[in-house]
Amino acid sequence: VAYRERIALPPNAVVTIALEDVSLADAPAKVLAKQTFETEGKQVPLSFELSYDSNEIKPNHRYSVRARIEVDGKLRFI
Repeated sequence: VAYRERIALPPNAVVTIALEDVSLADAPAKVLAKQTFETEGKQVPLSFELSYDSNEIKPNHRYSVRARIEVDGKLRFI
């Protein structure tokens, strides 16, 4: 996870990454995998690994990896 701005993250920042099936335009994305962790003072780029069930991946679907960083429950980056 990375961003362009030169802003340091506070040690209590929380990162959430999700793998989503975004195939249906008229329905919410289906979350296939999700990981949340505290940065504990680490700075970007932040490494992550998502585990998912490969049987849920369909060749004709579209997928997205979404990341968000929150500090004190407030969205800082998306």
